[in-house]
Amino acid sequence: MDKYDDDGEINPEDVVQLNSGGPDMTVTGIGSEDGVRSVWCCWFAGTKMEKGVFPLSSLKRARQKS
Repeated sequence: MDKYDDDGEINPEDVVQLNSGGPDMTVTGIGSEDGVRSVWCCWFAGTKMEKGVFPLSSLKRARQKS
């Protein structure tokens, strides 16, 4: 059974995913870039760590398995 508590907020250290799918990513920071609420994330592609900045509106909290 999935354990999921969605209070609607995304915070640093949360695990998120793009609304369109993709890998689970860890939030490393939240701020504003060019007037858009932005979320800094990191994730692994195999053994390589990747980083990216995404608009807040493009992310959802990932479901965590218990």
